[in-house]
Amino acid sequence: MLLLLFPIVICILVAVGTASLDVQQKEYQNVGGIFNTILCFVFLTMNGGGVVLIEIYKRIRYAKSQKTNSADDLENILKNEDLFNLFREYSEKEFSLENIEFYSVMLKLKVQKVVSEKELDEIDDTFIKNYSKYEVNLPSSCKREFYKLKEQAQEKTHQVEYSALWQVFGNDLVLNMMDTFRRLQETSNYSQWESVSKYQKHIHP
Repeated sequence: MLLLLFPIVICILVAVGTASLDVQQKEYQNVGGIFNTILCFVFLTMNGGGVVLIEIYKRIRYAKSQKTNSADDLENILKNEDLFNLFREYSEKEFSLENIEFYSVMLKLKVQKVVSEKELDEIDDTFIKNYSKYEVNLPSSCKREFYKLKEQAQEKTHQVEYSALWQVFGNDLVLNMMDTFRRLQETSNYSQWESVSKYQKHIHP
């Protein structure tokens, strides 16, 4: 019986609350906004939203971090062979090896400054197509721009500038890698590598 009455009571309370707000709308507008925000927060938390809130907090904390802020920072850091291997191993355990594989290919292409049509096809087959061996998690907008770039190569010089290819993928690829790298920085393996690296610099300045 109580269960049947519960929805009716809720409806009455909502109706009364709405009427009160209509009468005193201007006076209680700010209070109502705060109350609604609190209700949304409680509802989100009760329905598993706590995980979302934790993830938001992590993103904010990472954004404030001064470590690895750009593609150049990441490239300089990964010039260390031991760290690169550690990062690769960690990426594999996290099932995100595709990012570092693609990044390695992009570094090789950077040296030659131009990318041939054949190399674009290889990138497509290996990293871009659905269910490819190392399919990278990229926005659909990136993929559209990539296929436009391929069309340009087919219609004109059969190659594109490396800078144009990096402009398509660079930011998203680095963001993917930075996300993984920052998690690596929180592991004991990274702390151990960092300690060894500092010691080596100390004895071999």
